[in-house]
Amino acid sequence: MSDEDGVSEAKEKIVYHYDRERRLANAPESVRNAYKKGYTPNKGFIRGLTANAGLKSVFITIIILSVAVVALTLFRDSPGSASAGGYDFKLKAFLYEESVYVTLRCAPAANAKKTAPSASAGSVPVTAVITALDRAGNVLETRELTDVLRGPELQLRAKLPDFEVSSVKAEVKIENTGVTITSSVDRK
Repeated sequence: MSDEDGVSEAKEKIVYHYDRERRLANAPESVRNAYKKGYTPNKGFIRGLTANAGLKSVFITIIILSVAVVALTLFRDSPGSASAGGYDFKLKAFLYEESVYVTLRCAPAANAKKTAPSASAGSVPVTAVITALDRAGNVLETRELTDVLRGPELQLRAKLPDFEVSSVKAEVKIENTGVTITSSVDRK
């Protein structure tokens, strides 16, 4: 008899018996209920999302990211906007056909209406120098706009020819305050 015959005899002697009833008798009650009732999914949307520790962490991560996106959207200053001297300024530029249309919005800041007495007392002169720039930063066109802020807001508008204008810069002077705003041209 060789070693190989001894190993094969030992393998033949090992017999496994699987007795489900005996195994279930020793199992916890939750396992016995799961065997009797079968798979029962969690009822409800939130319970399904938080059924185990992994799903709970994914659910909490989704909530945190959603709150962060909403907070950044609401509280971030958009490009092309600035505040100075109790006034808010917003510069927008877009391409339509062969021209670039520029709008500069000036309004007293919501929290600074008490600090800008001349806005409530009458009219405030506003001067803006609009400069069109190409991708290299070269000046393509310059326009000076002047008007008077009499109400809750003033919009200064300019139409510039499109010589591949990529951004627009506005140097605004109102009362004793000056601010420079830059905005890219929306070419969509």
